[in-house]
Amino acid sequence: MQAKKDIKKLQSTINLNSIYKNPIPLNIPYERVKNALNSDNIAELLGIYGHFLRFDAQISSEIQKRKISLSRLPFMLESQDKAQQAFLEKLVSATGFRRFLFEASSAIAYGFAPFILNWSLQEGLYYPSFSYISPKYISSKNNQLYISIGFDKIFLKKREDIWVYFHPTDSSDLIGEGLMYRVIAIASLKYIALSKYMSYLDSLSIPPLVMRAENIDNEEDLEKMMDLLFNLRSNSVGIFGKNDTLELLNGNVDKGTFLEFIRYCDEGISKLITGQVLAGNSTSNGTQALGNVHDKIRKNTEEYDAALMSEGIRELLKKALILNFKDVKDFSFELDTNTESDENEQMEVFVKLKQIGIDIPLEHLEQTFKIKGLTRSQIDFSNPKDELLEKNTREDNKVLKTSQTQKPLSELEIDDTKLEPYEEKIKSIVQTIANKASTYQEAYDELLNSFENKDFDIAEEALFDLLGNAELKGSIDGKA
Repeated sequence: MQAKKDIKKLQSTINLNSIYKNPIPLNIPYERVKNALNSDNIAELLGIYGHFLRFDAQISSEIQKRKISLSRLPFMLESQDKAQQAFLEKLVSATGFRRFLFEASSAIAYGFAPFILNWSLQEGLYYPSFSYISPKYISSKNNQLYISIGFDKIFLKKREDIWVYFHPTDSSDLIGEGLMYRVIAIASLKYIALSKYMSYLDSLSIPPLVMRAENIDNEEDLEKMMDLLFNLRSNSVGIFGKNDTLELLNGNVDKGTFLEFIRYCDEGISKLITGQVLAGNSTSNGTQALGNVHDKIRKNTEEYDAALMSEGIRELLKKALILNFKDVKDFSFELDTNTESDENEQMEVFVKLKQIGIDIPLEHLEQTFKIKGLTRSQIDFSNPKDELLEKNTREDNKVLKTSQTQKPLSELEIDDTKLEPYEEKIKSIVQTIANKASTYQEAYDELLNSFENKDFDIAEEALFDLLGNAELKGSIDGKA
């Protein structure tokens, strides 16, 4: 009975009615855009942004890319308490949680993403469910968000049954935090250029019809002639005397300049949203080097979004833990951007530190590479009977042959005088692999399975030395 009473108190009483939605304007004069940018009420700005989002493919596609990039990321969750770990894992694996992340990523554009928060009782624990509040319901007053239900203003920060995720793109006020404020500033310029150009085409794309008439002396005949000319579907007509001089005034609108300005606006929108122009429709500078730079910018943006989103989700998960557990233990939640190139660079640093005798704590490695339960290898490279050598032993004792010679590599050896003691251990393993392999590809595959990073480079060079010796010996034997 107590549980039923508690869950009833947790249920939200907010019922969003579509009649209280802020309308999206179909026509936007530039004066309205300027007033919205200078206004303290976010509702007008949301309506104009909704118009551009609906009709401008550049804005909608770039925003969608950034939202998808963020909401698709895998996440890592770990708690110091097993019961709380199980609760959190069930919560984030529930159907609808990934959709919740996608809806929360709407805060990239708006600066905020509000949700109605309800709770359901499952196996003695309370689990949250989320209902996204569309920006069409949102207004603001004194830098505070609210929704209207009838004549009541419900301020979002004052409600326990509403959770708001804030994603500040800029350290500004509520209106300036999201991307939409700056997107509107650029999109409005593009909108003006398009509307003016369409007006020009509408007025002058069909040239005026000029008739030079004779013997039209009365007004009645003149009106009849005008009606006939209008029926020819021209935008404008005129009747002049035979000897009258006519001049057509041409506008200064140049198609190339117009298209260049539209392209400039689109690239500006792409730079603003994703930090790059190659994500949009600009391909004139798409070299490989520039592409790598843009990909790095994309990763930096993704990591920034993931860090902020992870922080916001942790607050929500902590709220759920407080509701269900008396003593909340420390836990972590992180959206994993999985930047493999960075991990490779870090691994190279760790290998170099190991080579000079510095041990890296396993806890640090687990945190860096997000791998639980790491252990240190006990392999002794100086012992030819060690586990790694046993792994590389083959049942068949065939010789390694190459396309250049039929001489077995097992008859050859690598020059030890040029090798350091650490490299000699690796060389010994390569020699064993070569003796037991039947083809070069088989030996190379064993190297891939046995070595990593710098160790693999040393082993690969040792195998190439064997190949070089095989070619040389084959050449000498052939001459002999």
